[in-house]
Amino acid sequence: ANPVGDIAQIIKNHKIGLTVKYYAEDVAEKTIFLLNRPHLIKKFGFNARKTAEKYFDWKILAEKLNEIYNQTNLKNRSNL
Repeated sequence: ANPVGDIAQIIKNHKIGLTVKYYAEDVAEKTIFLLNRPHLIKKFGFNARKTAEKYFDWKILAEKLNEIYNQTNLKNRSNL
């Protein structure tokens, strides 16, 4: 992924991949690096799956959104 925004921090914090700069040489270098380390590819994949299940599952995200909606709704009603 490119090193922009929150995605770079997620990749780094959860050890789920590498970031690449905006030029072909860096993409090629990182690709060769990974091709020579299949164990690292497996580790990134495992970590990515666990991260997705824990933080980005639709059910979890929907529950968080619903909680925010309910809190906002309660605040708005108390201001009436």
